[in-house]
Amino acid sequence: MRDEEVFANIELWLKLKSVNVHALVDTGATRSIISMRLAKELDFVPYEKTREIGTAEEGEKLRLIGYCVVEKVVFESVEIPIGASLFEVAENLRGEVDHAIS
Repeated sequence: MRDEEVFANIELWLKLKSVNVHALVDTGATRSIISMRLAKELDFVPYEKTREIGTAEEGEKLRLIGYCVVEKVVFESVEIPIGASLFEVAENLRGEVDHAIS
């Protein structure tokens, strides 16, 4: 699979703030994950206790430390009419990936 088939240009909006990302898109994912770097730009709510979830890579886990509620998602220049969306914050998302969206 080519990069252009799994990555997309996404804008995430919270109030008057926005971030533009080149996001990994997994249509079969059960969660939407955002990096700590992007979460700090949008503001996030920390969990009281860190949670771990498994990834597709054997033995690998993501540490989820909080969440962002994003008010608007623009996918490849098209606004998605879904209302608010929850993105969990992973402190150990791979360096080259800022965001994974399902």
